[in-house]
Amino acid sequence: GSPVRRLYFSVELGIFMAPDNVCDIAVLSVPQALAAAQLDDDGALGGQICRALRRLAVELMLLPNQFLSENDVADAFRVSRNPVREAFIRLADDGVVRIIPKSGTYVAAVDPGRAFEGFFIWNALESSCAAQVAEKCSLGDVRMLRELVDRQKQARDARDVAAFHLAYSA
Repeated sequence: GSPVRRLYFSVELGIFMAPDNVCDIAVLSVPQALAAAQLDDDGALGGQICRALRRLAVELMLLPNQFLSENDVADAFRVSRNPVREAFIRLADDGVVRIIPKSGTYVAAVDPGRAFEGFFIWNALESSCAAQVAEKCSLGDVRMLRELVDRQKQARDARDVAAFHLAYSA
């Protein structure tokens, strides 16, 4: 089996937490993580690879400071290295990876300041949206929202990060 790393998440930063504030995840090698990824067939290859790698990082299948090889990514997606380079550049611009000259590309660590800022903005927008929705929603809407929250609770209890975040997009 894969080694397991216990990761502690911060409620203050709005990052997913298991009921006991600890989430056990399997630490995958980059080729193992890439094997779980799929391209979405939407647009240019560079964009598809960018979205796939971003999902892997967000879902913690690729961990901070993990080395990403252009060759491994190109082999996993059966593409040339050009679209991989394009994806790395876009991800670096977004702060998802760090490109270190003569060293390589690494998954970036979460910047606590940026995470807090994002959480603050998200909280303000969510509060504003909730107030507007509350004025206009029907009983059916309330039932649907409760079902979505129940799905998130089930995903949280199952420690399924992806299902937790996808629950409200169903």
